[in-house]
Amino acid sequence: MDDAVEGSAKKMMSSAAFGQVIILIVYLPILSLEGIEGKMFGPMAKTVAFAILGALLLSLTYIPMMSALFLSKKAVHKKNFADKMMEFFQKRYEPLLKGAIRIRFIVVGVAVVLLIITGYVFSKMGGEFIPQLEEGDYAFEFKMPPGTSLSQSIETSMQASRIIKEFPEVKAVVGKTGTGEIPSDPMPPEAT
Repeated sequence: MDDAVEGSAKKMMSSAAFGQVIILIVYLPILSLEGIEGKMFGPMAKTVAFAILGALLLSLTYIPMMSALFLSKKAVHKKNFADKMMEFFQKRYEPLLKGAIRIRFIVVGVAVVLLIITGYVFSKMGGEFIPQLEEGDYAFEFKMPPGTSLSQSIETSMQASRIIKEFPEVKAVVGKTGTGEIPSDPMPPEAT
């Protein structure tokens, strides 16, 4: 059983490792993102990379060892559903593959044309992953000492509004003191 598992592991390891390396390469550009994009998607890319590396390590060590210990030593093979399904797809796939090989120049030509079209469309797309929002709005928050009366909070916010309106770029100032009618942002009366 040890020899059978070792042989099977050697056969599948190169293709499995190659597939996992390809997936890791796909995540490399995400790791190079900076700013908000890097902060948002960097941890996800690192998590996936660590998971794939862990799976690669387990498939090289733990899985073959457990297979050698716990798989049945009796090599009896009956056709199951997976075997029948693969035969079904193989019968349909093989003629398509032979046909594509017969007209390989056309297939490669269509692929190259699609690649060029994709490259053109990609070059016309925007370069930002997350667009910059320049709405021109600023949010100020005033917090008075706890227990401040509502009238004092309103007077302080009005004074701050007058100071902010002195700048020529400012068109309007809107203030909200305390919690609104819909308490999605609950705040005390001393906060504006």
